[in-house]
Amino acid sequence: MSNPWIVVVGVVIVGLAYVLFPVVADTYLRFRTKRRLACPEGRVQAQVGLDAAYAALTAAFRRPLLRVKKCSLWPEREACEQSCVSELPEANGAEPVRPEPRESALRQ
Repeated sequence: MSNPWIVVVGVVIVGLAYVLFPVVADTYLRFRTKRRLACPEGRVQAQVGLDAAYAALTAAFRRPLLRVKKCSLWPEREACEQSCVSELPEANGAEPVRPEPRESALRQ
């Protein structure tokens, strides 16, 4: 072989395609939906949207770091510590919020 770096680059690309990409994609898909969580400050239910892209990028090299992107209790409590994320079962796999059925669909 005249240039062994081609082989090294090929191995790195294959490693990224078969190891790193599935981990990132799985993490993104897992955290992209809104979740219903209890707010630790007031113990009221809130719909929380996590930053799935940030979680996916951090999952590439370690455990995913989770942060809140949207919350139904904001803007009143926007400066919260986001400790509700630590209560997730997966960070803890809380159930995604399912959309409510429309009334027209119920009549049929």
